[in-house]
Amino acid sequence: YSNKCVSVEGASQDNGANVSQQFYAGDSSQTWVLQYVGDGYYKITNKNSGKVLEVAEGRTDEYVNVQQNAWADADYQRWRLYSLGDGYFKVMAKHSNKCLDLVETTDDGGNIRQATYQGLDTQKWVFQPPETYPSLLTNYYIFQAKHSGMVAEVSSANPEGNLVEGAFVSQNNFNGAHNQQWELRPVGEGYFNIVARHSGKYLGFSGTEVGQYSPTGGDDQKWKFVSVEGAYYEIVNRQTNLCLYVENGSNAIGAKLLLREYGVADYEKWTLRSTTVPVKVTLDRLVCTMSNDGEGGVADMDRFQVWANAFSKLNQPDAPYVQINPVNQFILNWSTSSTWEISAGYVWTINQWINLSFDADEYDFTKALLQLGSYAREYDWWSANESANASTNIYGEDFLDNGGKHVFEIRCGDFAFNIEITINLSWQ
Repeated sequence: YSNKCVSVEGASQDNGANVSQQFYAGDSSQTWVLQYVGDGYYKITNKNSGKVLEVAEGRTDEYVNVQQNAWADADYQRWRLYSLGDGYFKVMAKHSNKCLDLVETTDDGGNIRQATYQGLDTQKWVFQPPETYPSLLTNYYIFQAKHSGMVAEVSSANPEGNLVEGAFVSQNNFNGAHNQQWELRPVGEGYFNIVARHSGKYLGFSGTEVGQYSPTGGDDQKWKFVSVEGAYYEIVNRQTNLCLYVENGSNAIGAKLLLREYGVADYEKWTLRSTTVPVKVTLDRLVCTMSNDGEGGVADMDRFQVWANAFSKLNQPDAPYVQINPVNQFILNWSTSSTWEISAGYVWTINQWINLSFDADEYDFTKALLQLGSYAREYDWWSANESANASTNIYGEDFLDNGGKHVFEIRCGDFAFNIEITINLSWQ
């Protein structure tokens, strides 16, 4: 489902420490030893802590948390593996006959629990020796700083552009561009080369400044992801044993990435995102800017609709747009059998949204297209109804402009409304 592994959060050795899914970084807190205990059951022991996987408090109800604890020879610490074919297994707790289940998310930190087995992909697991773990878990990743929510990119502010040798790395708002996407290439012992997608150059450093460089094969370009807090990692250079951080803990666009000793600060902590970009489109409110029914009264509204069509596009001039959501997916579909008198200045708070998922790996996120449409009608009992249609196009490179706030207008002779929309990334 997610291609991530069962991990003890923060590499904790404590009883009761939570387990969740994390990007596999070769850490011993992500490695487990299976020991047969009879009757078809195994205890599953974490290599780092020596503690075993268990259902919390030995409870049998649905969605109880799974954690690590000292071995107590209890049935809620015994697990049976049932082959499902194609290398997958369901993992069943002896005491409850419920299975190991992942909360439905592909993000790091997704919680693991027990649940009734339903054949879901979130309930299917692979057991794989660490040395054979797939070299590429997804094609590319995005590194997001905890303190700012911004992502690491090879900066276009470099005097000679972002393709040159030694171009520095800084933080910026996510825009899906290839200079914000990174390939991880395992080089053994839990270390990776980190390769910029747009240039093919490797993450390295000069002094304490982090930049992109041609491959050297040396430890200066090898990095390890060390779990430090839930879904967050410090990214440690092998040669120096120093970690990536954002200069001065800045929240500013363009702040550089440097190296220093790890000090537990949020600006040293990074989470890894896949290039599947979750976008939330929220209809915040409708603001009436004009209302006049032509007979000296206000508009009597009886219909209002707002919908969205979302498209991905390859970075090629003649590439077609590919729709990724249902056609004319409603954000709002309001009607009444009576009418609603609305005066100019009235603010109708909606706060309804849809979630979209854009593939920034195969497609160019900057060229994604969100088409928003609207229909509104005023009921006139003495004459023909007044209605209006409106639409607007917003491209991926503009999604987050102005804090993601966008406005378009719907208007006819009897009424006018500003339609206020917010676009943000669901992971924020």
